[in-house]
Amino acid sequence: MALYYLSVGLTYAAVGFGIALIAVVFFRLRVLGRVWGAIVVGLIGAFLGALVEHAFADFFALLADFGGVNLFPPIAGSVVVIALFGRYGGRSREQRES
Repeated sequence: MALYYLSVGLTYAAVGFGIALIAVVFFRLRVLGRVWGAIVVGLIGAFLGALVEHAFADFFALLADFGGVNLFPPIAGSVVVIALFGRYGGRSREQRES
């Protein structure tokens, strides 16, 4: 049982890491802390997505699984949190208002 949770956690961490790298390297999203900040925020988003999955498990059960792990919630969570952090986290208040 512990091995299952370890594999799920590592899968979510890999998804958060991958989404962060895609956001910073390919989309050139400006995030506070650059790559490391995006990785931290991507990991947080991936695990928040996992919490949302557990809240709406019936809905997400309809989506495709990858090795017994539903990949949609960590991907969606990482993308949303990195996008929000990139939009509001890396600039001062004066820069956001302009």
